[in-house]
Amino acid sequence: VSLGDIVEDIQRNMLEEVHFHAEAQNIESFSDFLVRNQIEGVAAPKVYKELSTRRVLTMERFVGSSLTDLERIESCTGRPAEEALLRVLNTWFATVLGNESFHADVHAGNLMILTDGRIGFIDFGIVGRIRPSTWNAVRLFLASMQTNNFEGMAAALAAMDAADAKVDTAAFAQDLRSVFVQVSDMSSRGHAHGRDGSERAVVVIDQIEANKMMLELIRITDMYGLRFPREFGMLLKQLLYFVRYAKLLAPELDLLRDQRLDALSREHTPTLEEL
Repeated sequence: VSLGDIVEDIQRNMLEEVHFHAEAQNIESFSDFLVRNQIEGVAAPKVYKELSTRRVLTMERFVGSSLTDLERIESCTGRPAEEALLRVLNTWFATVLGNESFHADVHAGNLMILTDGRIGFIDFGIVGRIRPSTWNAVRLFLASMQTNNFEGMAAALAAMDAADAKVDTAAFAQDLRSVFVQVSDMSSRGHAHGRDGSERAVVVIDQIEANKMMLELIRITDMYGLRFPREFGMLLKQLLYFVRYAKLLAPELDLLRDQRLDALSREHTPTLEEL
């Protein structure tokens, strides 16, 4: 991934987002995956093909609220908001690991809690596909990120490099530290009330903020001559969104090791030597 790649990806994504035949196919792939894997309580809108064209996509209307609306999550499900997030994470990680594509734009506007308590995934204009080798490196990177092991993060990123650059991992780790401390400083604004009447913070998942972090990471990796698979940037951006959802809905949740994350709990996190 380079800045040039980012511009090219933006152009490609813009074209994909207005190619509604492709989006309809993405929705169908996701919905079929839910059925095949007996995943309940999650849905994508039904597409009315007879009323759709390349330039017009006619879908079922979903009624609900953003996944960041704590009050609505609890009133619609009658359960703690953490359980809704776990359902989202299990579904999304399952598609990363087992489907032909995964939803690659999971900002707060594209994840809904529906009035019947289901989770709604919408806007499948951007999807991603990831190779097993890239996913293994991402797993090691995230495991290091969970423990603020910046040396491990640097080593995992260097191992993912397609250009085989020689990297001073100690210096690289220090530069990564300056970027990733921003994750814990992501801003919160707004308030909502829980079912018990207590005031609770609502995090606004800021796309601009996530993009700025991605660009800063790319700038630093460019300094070290590293080049990553394009799908890495796409995947990492989604994971940054989930880090923020977890801060709001499940502060104690370990995004990599929680046994309730079925798809990941069955996965082995590789060591650097195994990559």
